[in-house]
Amino acid sequence: MEFSVPQSLDGERLDRVISFASDLPRSIVATLIGDGKVTVNGVSIVRRSKILSYGQVVEVDTAGISADAARADSSVQFECIYSDQHMAVINKPAGLVVHHGAGHNAGTLVDGLLARFDILRENVDKGVLDAKRPGIVHRLDKETSGLMVVGLTPSSVENLSKQIFERKVARQYTALVAGIIPENNGVVDAPVGRSSRNPLNMCISSNGKPAITRYRVVKRYTYPVPFSLLELHLETGRTHQIRVHMSSVGHPVVGDTRYGGPSWLSFLSGVLSDWNAGTGQDAGYDFIFLHASGLSLEHPSTGEIMSWRISLPLELSSALDGLDANYHTSGGV
Repeated sequence: MEFSVPQSLDGERLDRVISFASDLPRSIVATLIGDGKVTVNGVSIVRRSKILSYGQVVEVDTAGISADAARADSSVQFECIYSDQHMAVINKPAGLVVHHGAGHNAGTLVDGLLARFDILRENVDKGVLDAKRPGIVHRLDKETSGLMVVGLTPSSVENLSKQIFERKVARQYTALVAGIIPENNGVVDAPVGRSSRNPLNMCISSNGKPAITRYRVVKRYTYPVPFSLLELHLETGRTHQIRVHMSSVGHPVVGDTRYGGPSWLSFLSGVLSDWNAGTGQDAGYDFIFLHASGLSLEHPSTGEIMSWRISLPLELSSALDGLDANYHTSGGV
């Protein structure tokens, strides 16, 4: 794996940059660095605290780190909102990786799903569901929390996947973004594709896939630092779509330093200095202010229209409480 240090990670430690850019756990990154498998501008680096600069080329030898089959793990924690013999709707916490991949061969959501749902595990054992991504028809980024639907049988996976492809699944998100958005409603219609400058990132690209994000301003925080609270709806589901779209119009998501958003560290120190004291959260790299708050779809067996809404997790609702208490606000629509 090779990439250039983006401007948003200028001045960060080597281990943090690699972990953020690759989604590899910090423990695995530390091992790779210690084993001499990391170079910066062609020079081997074994000190994980080395500070990197924008534009430096990092190369990581990830040979031997590959995806394997999921395994039931009851220690993986998540909330089940709804389930029957066909599907389950779960509330994924921020910081939890959805499925196995490079550097994530245990402790993912799919491992927890196999432990929670016998029918899913049985279908994997029969070989009728993907052993690496059982039941997964869409996903949320590691840093994003909220609602996901999971198919528990082959027919449900096929049906739900078709609904998503045909844009019949309605997905609503809540996000806090930097800056004041003056219009009450808006749409970002721009294709999203892999960045040629940094293949680990997505970007607006004429060669990308069509992507449409609609948003509504719920509240504006005008002083001392401007923010906008948004309700967003996806008409397509591209990788990092909301994050890329909002960054492209000058309003990146809070905590999303990959796409130019203010870091939690600067957000907390400059806005809510004592906010995270009671949340138990690491104010840095485990979550962004993006939450999948609503989901609507046709039941894969009965055809019934079903909808779910969930509130913000503690770390995000606490941030809003702090903003409401300390900032001047104005409403949206």
